[in-house]
Amino acid sequence: IIEDDQSLAEVLAYNLRQEGYEVQVASDGREGLSRAHVKTPDLVVLDVMLPVVDGLEVCRQLRADPSTRSTLILMLTAKAQEAEKIMGLDTGAADYVTKPFSPRELRARVRALRLFRSWSILRSIRGRHDQPLARGRTSRARRGRERNPASGRLEHGRLVDAAARFGAAGARSWADRRRR
Repeated sequence: IIEDDQSLAEVLAYNLRQEGYEVQVASDGREGLSRAHVKTPDLVVLDVMLPVVDGLEVCRQLRADPSTRSTLILMLTAKAQEAEKIMGLDTGAADYVTKPFSPRELRARVRALRLFRSWSILRSIRGRHDQPLARGRTSRARRGRERNPASGRLEHGRLVDAAARFGAAGARSWADRRRR
């Protein structure tokens, strides 16, 4: 979370921790960038109007750095005009929430972004996932499961879970282990 309003940052941190996320808080753009370079975050909740380095510049720098390029960015700001929203999204934000907002809406948007990321990761490895999960000879029972459409959905669901929990590399590793 990169937010200069300490009370709002505490509310955001509390709500995200309740969802099971590990949370770090920075009070200005420079501090947020340095924390992101020390430990690459999965998601950044970013205020647009920040001291030292503003949120749009933080977003640009996160997108320019290969180590943080794929980090999800949710912009959070009081600027509700369409032009500001478009500028934030064009800069590289995945979503844009205007203040005031409800904590439930924020949690739902974070869940939606993580799910979208999981599906994006799946699309990136889809060609590899479409290959059979087992090579060589398989038992009759296994062949029956492979033909069962419900079994495929179960495997796909496990791949989605792996992508959500471990990112692209984790999902690829999981799919590779399942193919052996």
